[in-house]
This record gives sequence, C-alpha cells and structure tokens, in this order.
Amino acid sequence: MGTVAGVRGRPDTLVYPSPTTARFVLLVLAILAGGLYVGSWTHTLLEGEAWQQQVTSCSTVPAADPLQQQATFERCTAAVERRRAAYSAGGAAATLVGGGVVLLAVPVVLERRRRLRPLPPRLARAGLRAAQLAAEQGLRRPPRLMLGGATQRDAFSYGVPGAYRVALPPKAALRPGDSALFDPLVRHELAHVRHHDVALAWLARSVWYAFIPILLVPVAISLAREDLGVTLDYSWRAALVLTVVRLVANAVLRAREHDADLAAARGDDARRRDLGALLSTLGPGSRPSLWGRLRAQHPTVAQRLVVLEDPTAACRPTAVDGLTAAFLAAAVAPVLRNTATPALTGSGNVDLSTLFASTVAGAILGVAVGLGLWRAALFARFSGRPPRPAPVALAVAAGLVLGGALSLGQVGTVSGIGPDNPLTVLVQGLAGLGATAVVAGLGEVWADAAPNVPSARVHWVAALLTSAVVFSVAVWTASRLVDTLDAGGGAFALVALTNLDSPWLVTVTALALPATTALVLRGHGTGSRAPAWAVELGDRPAWLVGPGPGPAGPLMVGLGAGLAGAAVIVAFRLLAGPGGTGGEQLARYFGYVLVGAAAAAAAMVAMGLAGGVRAVGAALVALPVAGLTPLAGFLVMNTALGGDLTRTFGQPLLVRPLGAGLMLALLVAGVGLLPVRRVAVPARSLLAATLAVALSATALGGRTVLTSNPVDLAAELADVQDDLDAQAYAGQVALPLMRQFEAVGAAQERLRSTDPVSPAAQAARLREEVLVPLTAMQAQARTYDPPDERVAAVHGLVVQALAQLTEGTRLAADAVEHQDAATLATANELLSAGTALRARWLAAVTDLTGS
Repeated sequence: MGTVAGVRGRPDTLVYPSPTTARFVLLVLAILAGGLYVGSWTHTLLEGEAWQQQVTSCSTVPAADPLQQQATFERCTAAVERRRAAYSAGGAAATLVGGGVVLLAVPVVLERRRRLRPLPPRLARAGLRAAQLAAEQGLRRPPRLMLGGATQRDAFSYGVPGAYRVALPPKAALRPGDSALFDPLVRHELAHVRHHDVALAWLARSVWYAFIPILLVPVAISLAREDLGVTLDYSWRAALVLTVVRLVANAVLRAREHDADLAAARGDDARRRDLGALLSTLGPGSRPSLWGRLRAQHPTVAQRLVVLEDPTAACRPTAVDGLTAAFLAAAVAPVLRNTATPALTGSGNVDLSTLFASTVAGAILGVAVGLGLWRAALFARFSGRPPRPAPVALAVAAGLVLGGALSLGQVGTVSGIGPDNPLTVLVQGLAGLGATAVVAGLGEVWADAAPNVPSARVHWVAALLTSAVVFSVAVWTASRLVDTLDAGGGAFALVALTNLDSPWLVTVTALALPATTALVLRGHGTGSRAPAWAVELGDRPAWLVGPGPGPAGPLMVGLGAGLAGAAVIVAFRLLAGPGGTGGEQLARYFGYVLVGAAAAAAAMVAMGLAGGVRAVGAALVALPVAGLTPLAGFLVMNTALGGDLTRTFGQPLLVRPLGAGLMLALLVAGVGLLPVRRVAVPARSLLAATLAVALSATALGGRTVLTSNPVDLAAELADVQDDLDAQAYAGQVALPLMRQFEAVGAAQERLRSTDPVSPAAQAARLREEVLVPLTAMQAQARTYDPPDERVAAVHGLVVQALAQLTEGTRLAADAVEHQDAATLATANELLSAGTALRARWLAAVTDLTGS
C-alpha cells in the first residue's frame, strides 16, 4: 500500500488471516469430527457384534510365541478394524455431502422465498456501475445483480463459487449515481465476494440443516432397534456440541462483516468516510445483552463504526473464542484417537493415534487462538493498548477441561462424566493456561522483531506453525498425564514424565523452538519503524518494543537454574555415596532426569514471575540449557568417579530431560499472566537458581516414588533398560488395565445388587455395562507391542484372560436373555478360566517388577 506523508499510519490488519478464516476452519473441523463420531457409533450399532466376534476369534489363533501371537492378532483383526475406520470416514464424508447439498440449495431457496429477480433492462446503469466497482477491487468476473422485494432494506450476497450474486434493495438499484449510497453498499458486498466468504457464510447460517440430520442417525437406529442403551447420554452431549458449533457459526458471521467493511475502505480514506456515513444513517441501535451478542449473526452499527475507525479493535481474540476453540479441540481429540486406532491396526504404529489426535487438536487451537494472539500483539503496537491474553488463557483452560469431560468420545464409558482423579482437571487447566501464555509471549517476541520480518506472510505462517506446535505438545502432555493420573495417581504421573522417551514432536519442539526464538530475539531492538507491510495508509510510526534483552538474558536464567540443579546432584552424590543396589540406582537415574526437568520449570517460573507474558515466550531459550546442565554435570562427575560413559547410557539421560522439561515448563508457564512486579535479569537468575535448588532437592528426596518398590538389580546403571521396560509396562499398561478391571467389577456388583428385572433388560445391561468395557480393554491390550519376550510372556496372560472373559460375558448375556442353562454353564466355565488367568497375570506383573 502507498503512504500519505504526514499522516499517522493506519494499520493494515487484513495482511493477516482474518478472524473469519480462523473461526470458519474451527467450524468445519468441529462438524467433520461430529461426522467421524456418528460414523463410529453407527458401526457399533450395525456391526458391533460381528466386530466383537471377529476380535474374539482372532484372540484364539495359535502362535509359536507371544510376540508372534501379537502380530498374528493384528493381521487377523486388520480388516474389521479398517472397516470400523471406514464407517468413521463415511460419517465425515456424509457430513461434507450434506453441507454441499445445503450450499447448492441455498440460492434456489433464497430466490424463491425472497422473490429475487435479475435486474430489469431499465436498471442497466446499476449493473454497469457495479461492474466498474468490481474491476476496482480486482474481481475478474463481477457477481450478477439481483433486485430484491419492496421490503428489502439492505444488500446481501449469496451463491456458489463461480456464480455469486448480489441482491440490491430497490432504493439502491434505482440510484446508481448516488456515490454516498450505492458505492459503499456495493463495495461492501463485493468485498465479501473477493474474500470468498459468501458460500462459507451461508454454510454457517445453514449448519443446522447439514449437521442435525447426521447427528440424529445413531438415535434413529437405536429407536428402530428398540435398543436405547446410551442414547440419552449421546443426545445431550451432541446437543451441547451443536450449541457450541452454533456459537462459532455466529462468530463467523459477525467477523466477516468487519472484514468486508475494512476491505471495502482499504487504502482510501474517502471510501472509509462514505461507508461510515452510510452506516451512521442506520442509527446506533440498542446495546444487546451478553447472550444477545453471542446469538447475534451481525454486529451492531456502533461496533462496525468502531472497527472502521480503529481496525485494531477487531484484532483481539475474545474469551468466547478461547472457550469454544478449546472445548471443540478437547471434545474431538478422543473421537480422532478412536478413529485413528483401528485405521493403524496392523501397521505397528497404533501408538501414533494419540499423537495424531493431539496434533489435530493443537492445530485447531493454533488457528483459532494462536493467530489471534499474535495478531493482537502485532497491531497493538499501533494503538498503544497492550493485549490482554489472561482472559483468553483462562477460557482455553476451562474449554480443555469441559471439552475433555463432555466429549462425544466418552459416551458409554464406565467412568461416565469427568475424570477418575481430580488432579486431571488441574493438569488440563494448567496445560491450557501455560500453552496460551507461551503462545502469547512468542507473539510479543515476534511482534518486537516485526520490522526485520520480510513480509506479512512470513510472520503469520510463523504464528500458525509455532502456535500449533506449542498447543499440540500441551494437549499431548495433558493427555499423557491424565491417563497416568487416572491409572496410578501423582507418583505414577512422574514416572510417565521421566522414564519414557517422548515422541519426536516433543523432542524436536524442545530444541527447535528455543533455537528459533533465540534468532528472533537477536533482532530485538529500539528505534525501528513499523514494517511497511503492516501499514495501510500514512507514515510508518515508531515501533513500540517490549522491555527485555536479547537471548543472553534467558540464557543466563537457564544457566543459573541448570548450575543450581547440577550442584544439588553433586552434593547429593557426595553426601549419599554410591547407589549400591540396582533399585537405588534406578531411583537415582529417574531422579536426575526429574532434576533436569525441574530446573527447566524453575527457569520458566522465574522468567514469568519477573518478566510477564513476553518473558514466558523468551524463556523457551532457557529451557534446554536449564534441563541439560544438571545431567551434563552428573555425567562429568560420574565419569570422574570411574563410571563408563557410553552412548547407551548418556544419550537417553540427555534426551529425556528435554521433553520432560518442556512439558513441565508448559504446565507452569501460566505464572507469566499474574500481575506481579517485574525485576531485572540478575534477579531472575537468582530466583531461578533458588527455585531449581528447592525443586531438585525435592525430586531427589522423593526419588524412590519414581520406581514404585524398585527391585534389587544386578546390572549397573548403564544397563537398566530391561528394568525400565518392566517398570514402564507395569505403570503404562498393567496399572490402567487393573483400574479398568476394578471398574468392570464394580459394574458387575451393581448388577448383582439391583432388583431383578426382565431377562432381556438384564442381558442388555450386562452387554452395555460389562461386555462393552471388556471388549474395549481387549482391543486396547491387543494394540500393545511388548518390547521383549519377558514382557510379552506376561502380557500374553492378560490378553488370554480378556479373551475368555469377553467371550464368557457374551455367552452369559445370551444365556440370560434366552434362559439357556447349557449356554450359561459354558459361559461360567469361560469366566472362571478368565478369572484364573487374570490372577496369574497379576502375579506375573508383581514378579516382573519385583514389587
């Protein structure tokens, strides 16, 4: 855009992807996820019994050893599992088709209901003027003009790509020469066409017609089969998701009006004044209530005038944006995981389903929340009003908690609504709060360096990728910790945090984000002017830069925390002496990893408390230094005392603190949102060191918790991988299965304690409350790939036990329903055999871990 000398620069907020785009992406993903779940539930209703029989049959296929049996089972069930995935994909495809049908029907319905007709020849001048205005806005093909009825007061656009139309009110169509009326009115509608949001807007308006019939399919099937089951549970969850989708759709429609106003007046003050004058003739209108604002599909005149004068007013994300985006992201993650698991069965990569779901959920939050936070940070430099990320962060935290508890993917679970462990609510909330703070902080860092960024596209692509990665890691961290907290409490969550390798996403992020942040911080400086690509009109104003040094400051804080952690490890080793037994060595191993993670968390807390949100973003530079320094110190000391320094020993010891440190740092990053007094860098380093000493001492003092009754190992610390595998199996696989066995037992006890009912009703409850969880446990157990023959032999026992218990329960339900004594006797034999195998498995797990 050109500049007007001597005029204060007007920000060009349209260089960033608009809020309309972000909200529409969120809307489409939410609708598709609902389609995925509908497809999955339809499969359960129509082919669930056949799927269960195939899974049970495959579990009895003989194999030479447990490892081969696992591979054989996956090959045997691959076809039915992929069929289940195809049902899910079919639900999503049906949703897309339904939306397409609605879009095609909208023009026909509109023209019939509103009696729209092409402009008559006597109004040809209006068409010519509209074509001129379209050419001014760069449209190769102007939309077709239609004439509205006598009661129409405002123009609107509709149609499908390639066949857009603009319906004019008679008053405007009769006065094409009135530049104060015709031109701004038509420019606004042409801006919608140029932005390609016309069809999307009508989809948002008509989402009910496309989405509700799809959501009703499982209910209709259940009613037709007279098997209500969990229909009520499904229905209210679906209604809640539909309400959130409606709120997002309304936000899309409101945001697009602001975008069209700004686009229609872009680069020309005269156009802006004309549009403002036209809007002023409509009157300010009444101020709507909060609920009225949420339900509104069009902004008020007063709101449009404010944004037209100050485009930065539309840049700031709202708490509603954060709440709805996080709710939908958390709600769809289990649906995506449940869809990906059968699709990956037989590939050996079933564990990627959780990572896939977390990545998609993170991308949703990156688009809907991250882009908005970075946009707000960038254009706040023009208005001088600092953004307020705290309400958005709190809303994201609440959305993750609510979405996770009320997800469609939890329908029919034994646990019902909410988590088994209340700490999981805290973990989900902290993950959302911290990730949002980090994204907002990175937005401030990149906004400071904006004059050195070559183009708007580079800036917003960085915003999108960075935000998506940070939110993905946060969602994955929360998912992992929630699973382990539900399974074994806080101690077991620490085990999961320290003794298992993180996926590539976490490890790469732990290295790549600090590196890129350090490079951006090097471009930090004062005296710059606004980047040319961010200015629409006027002079480039002086660029307001946040307080803080370059990368050296965070590095000092990280080094201070890391050296403090290393000092604690050295002091502990000198005071406590050699590890002695293998169990103590294992406890120290995990304790040292936790010290590295604690040092990284201490650096984040110190930066956040002392420097606020911007410092939280810059603190990423400190994390690798803080996390690796204590472990590097330990390796130096261990080698000096005669220990062997091998790659097998050193590499995992250095890699694990990177992922664990990033995860802990995200959980505590929310401290940067607190309104506390800020301090200088040396004080931050001292604060980080003090926190690191306290956290490191706590980690080593409670190190035995990390091994849960460790065994007396004969191997040296460098050879503890077998024991890590055993501990990992006991905690990550066995303990969750034990908890699920307890839940199934509780369900059986409820069935026995209730008053007698009809055989059919008793059989239905047995299938719903016992057989469904057992079948899910069986599928879950089959997806586990044992790391060695010892673990495989133990795991094979629970696989066999679940096969016997599942088949026995299925036969028992059939026997009760049909009053078949012979079948009931067979069922009891299978149940007894399964119970005995489960007892053998529990004993084998105890022997495996030595506990």
